Amino acid sequence: MMPYLMSEKQNKAHLTASDWVDAAMSMMAAGSEADVKIERLAVKLNASKGSFYWHFRDRQHLLQAVLERWSKLTTLDVQARLDHQERAPDQRLLRFLELPLRSARAIMMADLELTIFNWAKQDETARDALILVDQLRTQHIAALIADLGIPTNRANSFAHEAYAMIRYVALRRDLPIDTRCALIKAQHQRIIDAAGTS
Repeated sequence: MMPYLMSEKQNKAHLTASDWVDAAMSMMAAGSEADVKIERLAVKLNASKGSFYWHFRDRQHLLQAVLERWSKLTTLDVQARLDHQERAPDQRLLRFLELPLRSARAIMMADLELTIFNWAKQDETARDALILVDQLRTQHIAALIADLGIPTNRANSFAHEAYAMIRYVALRRDLPIDTRCALIKAQHQRIIDAAGTS
């Protein structure tokens, strides 16, 4: 749809591509990738489907944008924020490990990630995005651990263990938050102890 074909009403209530992506992410976090329907999103946003097609060719284009946004939010943006907020490597590592437990938004992102994880079982694009995010996160954790003075091979091993713990605490909603926080802190302490003996 070309800009000059938009009605005056659509121009006044113009939604951005980010609005559509945010709504799709929220819908996916509450259900599955299959729940993301253009009509449902339009109702949720109180918008016309024309507004959707202003920004996206089709549903697949929107889902690709969701994967790109999720990838950026959960890797580069997180790393930049933590690097800016925390100077000490041990505190940056702890904050990274605690991410799934820190806020309602983090919980929503964990739900979205679970949806993407399930979607990746049958969709190559989702699988590729998930693999890339896993690699970037593991590399980042390994770099944080190496900054503590742990040799690279041990840092890589600890990074995989720590990442498995992050996933575990994000999924185990049946456990009290205090228990999940204690698991993260224990994982962090094992790494700190190893740094002291390196």
